[in-house]
Amino acid sequence: MTPESIVSELLAGVPELRDIYDEHISRNDTLLPHVFMGDVARFVTAHAGDNAFGAALRRLLAVLERGMQDNPAVRELVAASFVENLAGEKTTLAALRPNMGPLLQRQCDELSSS
Repeated sequence: MTPESIVSELLAGVPELRDIYDEHISRNDTLLPHVFMGDVARFVTAHAGDNAFGAALRRLLAVLERGMQDNPAVRELVAASFVENLAGEKTTLAALRPNMGPLLQRQCDELSSS
């Protein structure tokens, strides 16, 4: 998996991200994976407590967990541009944690301990 392919997997698994992606492309004229992942973090923060988005968030976290298992560039993308954008979002992290895999949980733990 590459940074670009994890974005493709997110779009396939979480169609709720399509509008955010389209706006990102319109604004930047190309995919900037780190910037897009920040957009994804804002989406998650906006919808973490909304039961209507529960299934979408679980699918999103599953894709990110798979990405964390794959290659260093994808791990860096998820860690630096998704997890770090959740710094200080205690309510969001508490809502997401039960649906996170072990790699995402560990990354969040490292963020909170630093």
